[in-house]
Amino acid sequence: MLPLLLVALPYGFCLAGLRLHIGASRPLAAVHGLDGWMQVHSPGKAPDRSGTACSPCTCATACSC
Repeated sequence: MLPLLLVALPYGFCLAGLRLHIGASRPLAAVHGLDGWMQVHSPGKAPDRSGTACSPCTCATACSC
């Protein structure tokens, strides 16, 4: 819950400041809708690789094994 607050509060304050500066809410509604659309269509969180086995000699990327 705390990470959501740390992101949502500054986002809301920025949108409120832009609302006061611009004087119209329709462009901000478009920005808010675009933000929601981009979050829905994002690929999501990276998969957890903790269950895969790799050896230090063959693993090309840094993994936690």
